This record gives sequence, structure tokens and C-alpha cells, in this order.
Amino acid sequence: MGAGHERFRPITEELADLHDTKAEGYGSNDDPTGNLKACEALGIPAHVGVAVRLQDKMARLANVLRDPVIATADETVIDTFNDIAVYAILGRILYEEALKAAQYEHVDAVIGGRHLKNCIYGKQPHPGVRCDEPRVASGTTGML
Repeated sequence: MGAGHERFRPITEELADLHDTKAEGYGSNDDPTGNLKACEALGIPAHVGVAVRLQDKMARLANVLRDPVIATADETVIDTFNDIAVYAILGRILYEEALKAAQYEHVDAVIGGRHLKNCIYGKQPHPGVRCDEPRVASGTTGML
């Protein structure tokens, strides 16, 4: 096994199984993330909606860790950690889809003090980083 923790890969397999199970109940055959995209009808990008769900799960985790009595058979601490991990992955997937749909390159990496071309940010997101590439494609709101 590599340098990572020996439990990491088995846990990610469990997370994949959890995603498959939940996608059957919440998604659709056409789109396993369909339920996460429902917020788009309100003008909220799906990955932002996932961030809200993540915040709810983090609040739940904080409460359960403060008071173990709150952890019930319905959702244990491990269940909550698993949900957070799956939401994080789905958030990344939806964010990447939003970038692709807007025909932007992924710009989280900064090279030589400059963002990669086609920066999606309306403002410079990092102090000292110069970004003089187009910031928003015409006809978009800039909210990605």
C-alpha cells in the first residue's frame, strides 16, 4: 500500500457504495445529482446548494460531538462524517460541471503569482495574485 493511511481506500469504497445507495433514493436514472440541482430553480448554483448542506452536516457533527446523547441510531457520528465526505465529493463534481458549462478552465491553482487563463472570479481572490484575464463570460451572472 502507498504512503496514505491504510483505512483511506477502504473508506472511500464505502463512500462510493453510500453514494450509489443514496442516488437510488434521491437522484434519478438520468441524473444521480438531480436532487442537488433542484436549488437551481431558485437561482442557486448546485454546488452552492451542496455547500449549504455541508454546513448543516457540520453543525450536526458539532452538536453530536458536544453531546453524544444526540447521536441516535438514525445518524451516528460516522454516518455524519460519511455524509460530509460524500457531499464534498458531489460538490466538487457539480462545481467542475459548472466550470465546464461556463467554458472555463479550472483556476484554483495559481502559477507564478497569476491565475490560469479565463479566471472566473469577479475580484482577485488571493492577495498578491494578478488576474487580468476575462473574469465573466458574457451573459452569465458570474456566480459559480
